[in-house]
Amino acid sequence: MPNCFHSKESLHSTYVRSFEEKGFLSHESFGSTYRYHCVISEEAYRNGTLRNVVKRYFGNSYLSVVSSTDQGAGSHRDRGPEAAG
Repeated sequence: MPNCFHSKESLHSTYVRSFEEKGFLSHESFGSTYRYHCVISEEAYRNGTLRNVVKRYFGNSYLSVVSSTDQGAGSHRDRGPEAAG
């Protein structure tokens, strides 16, 4: 039976490699050691992540995002002030 558990180092390495493959990180080699650095800004990463969520879960429609959040709040409002508190 294969070992399904990975060490923390292996898990971190997998995430770092994934971010590097996607163009978010790069590295410099120092012998057998690596120093990683960001390739894009935090703001660019966040904007790209938001764009992907909207595209994947809301059919690339920001109106759908707003509508879905309004429906959640609207159901609370429709029950009247006594439901709020």
